[in-house]
Amino acid sequence: KYEGNFSLLLTPQNEFSPGFETQLSELGIIPNTKAEISMAFYTHETNAQAKLVFSVERNGKSIFWHGASFADYSGDAGTWSRVFLTALIPVDVTGNEILKVYCWNEKKETLWIDDFKMNFYSPR
Repeated sequence: KYEGNFSLLLTPQNEFSPGFETQLSELGIIPNTKAEISMAFYTHETNAQAKLVFSVERNGKSIFWHGASFADYSGDAGTWSRVFLTALIPVDVTGNEILKVYCWNEKKETLWIDDFKMNFYSPR
């Protein structure tokens, strides 16, 4: 565990982690809102290929997708590191779209994730 009492283990059998999902209007998110998301991760690999994913969907189809690769933030193997993702909500959202944030274990590695953080900053 990174912090607290528990962390989530992803294995080759788990391509996708449980995630956060909500309608944009539930969070009061408007166009050009800035999202800052981070997650701690632990792996024995020095070049973990998993991704922290931020997606906005309309009518079941992705209108915006951004993934931050764990490899860009990996420290030494066997230590906790933190992946960061920053994105702007598309200008054409209406509020009815669905926001999804999750970990994509694309290469089906074994890793632990913990300490998910998400902040939104409305445009001025």
